[in-house]
Amino acid sequence: MFQFQHKTIFIISPEAWGIMRISKHHYAIELARRGNRVYFFEPPDLRQEIRGSITQTAEGVHVVRYKPIARGRRFLGARLFSRLQALQLRTRILKATGLPDVVWCFDMGTFDDLGIFGGALLIFHPVDHNLERRSPSVAGKADFVFSTSPRILDYMKRPGQRGMVVHHGLNEHLERHALAERERLATLGAPRSFGGIVGFWGSLFKESLDARKIFRLVEAFPDYQFLFWAAHDPADSNLTGKVDAESMAFIERLRSKPNVRLMGPRSAADFCGEIDRVDLFINLEFEYSLRWDNGNPHKIMEYLATGKPVFSTPVLMYAGTGMLYEQGDADVVDDMHRFLAAWEHWAGIPERVKRIDYALQNTYRQQVGHIETFIAAAQAPPPPLTT
Repeated sequence: MFQFQHKTIFIISPEAWGIMRISKHHYAIELARRGNRVYFFEPPDLRQEIRGSITQTAEGVHVVRYKPIARGRRFLGARLFSRLQALQLRTRILKATGLPDVVWCFDMGTFDDLGIFGGALLIFHPVDHNLERRSPSVAGKADFVFSTSPRILDYMKRPGQRGMVVHHGLNEHLERHALAERERLATLGAPRSFGGIVGFWGSLFKESLDARKIFRLVEAFPDYQFLFWAAHDPADSNLTGKVDAESMAFIERLRSKPNVRLMGPRSAADFCGEIDRVDLFINLEFEYSLRWDNGNPHKIMEYLATGKPVFSTPVLMYAGTGMLYEQGDADVVDDMHRFLAAWEHWAGIPERVKRIDYALQNTYRQQVGHIETFIAAAQAPPPPLTT
């Protein structure tokens, strides 16, 4: 039976390794924990060496950084571009890593042909939309396609390809925090009252971020404190995003407000040590943008693990669950007033425990297990014919 154990696994990521960790980082860590030799391929970087470098993280993940010899896909053509990529793999990188058993690709833009990795099991795992809203070339030879949103999977998975929707996961630090918080809540008679501390953890450079709504809240509630655990300098961010005059102006406007604290990026472990003072978390995004449609933001699962109420624009994967207060078409300030008027419900212990339990059902350990089971079932021989 197929298992993610004692294998060489390549994770192809559109984001670099860094302080802020999202799904591809957490999958790499979980797979390494299971006894696999995991190589995390950062996006090609012209500042690196062609021969590349491999460094090992504290979690046992080997991070691969390299300068691409294949550049100018539009002028070279897809076939020659992929041949040059294969040449660099064979002559430079694979000599150090060995051949992969599994290639797990979260990236839609670096490779056109996953077949250059040889006979490995090929997984394509897009977690965002692409601009064309059609399956990219890199999906073509994938054995399995997984995604966090049914809308994304609907067009990424080609006819005949096997795949499924896999929810975002919960990392080990927030899992431990959630377990401790659930135990603490069992000893309380009632939650604390609202103290006016609003939290945000994620990326201030995310294209789908609804900066107007966020700033409206900051201005409308000057007595509340807004804490942003996020990079406010592009140089400090390892995540992709929109870095332009508009996003930088938004961050400077936030910085100018006395009720805002820009906390900088935090690891999950550090974040868990700082969130007890927060009363609620916000997730305010555009319903539709070029790459995101608010179908399943990664941060929601992490917010739920804290047990704290979440004030959010509607999220497809949580529709009908009652996990979020959904900020709809009304003015965001009016909706916040309505939310706070129902604070006793949203902050009540039963609701907090419900959110925590939901998150604990979706750890990365469990998600890898779901994927492992799906692959094993797909690879199982058909039952013998009966007469």
